[in-house]
Parts: sequence; structure tokens; C-alpha cells
Amino acid sequence: MIAYKSKYDDPINNINVIRIRDYMEAGEEKKAWAIIEECFEESLYSIGHEEHLKVSLIKEEDKVNVKFEGEYLVQNVSINRGYIVLYNYCEKLKCISLFYKRA
Repeated sequence: MIAYKSKYDDPINNINVIRIRDYMEAGEEKKAWAIIEECFEESLYSIGHEEHLKVSLIKEEDKVNVKFEGEYLVQNVSINRGYIVLYNYCEKLKCISLFYKRA
């Protein structure tokens, strides 16, 4: 079993989460998405469909689901919340991936 703790676990401490939230509230989805693309490789996430070992954001009408390995991380939430959940879980997956690469 692996214990994971990071200063980034608290979204308030992560400036990118604040920036994503602010951009989404201002209706600037492209700028919010650019932060996600800048921070994470595409090997960590998928958009529109589920993929094995990726955090998946799936839009359904005006709501989104975020899933990982068949489990809902959030279900039927706003796109704003979906982006933040996607970011936070990609951050965790990135840290875990780096840990395994070092081992």
C-alpha cells in the first residue's frame, strides 16, 4: 500500500485550481482547458470517453461526469466542477506515476 500526501491535496493551495475556477466562472473555458493541457500529458486524461488508467471527463448535455477505471469521481456536476476534479485527480495520478517511474 502506498500513502500519498501532497501540499497540492488542498485545492486552496493550488494556484492552478484557482485559475481554472476563475476562468470557468468568467466563461473562458478555453483558457481553463489550456491550464490542464499545460500541466498534464494526454496519457493521464481522456475527454469524451473512458480510457484505461486515465481520468476521463465525459460531457452529457450541460453536466459532466468524471470517472477513473469505471468508478465515478463525480457525477452530473457542472463543467466548472468537472474541470477542477479532473485537474485534481490528474495531479494525483501524475505524482503516483512519477513515484513508480523512480522506483
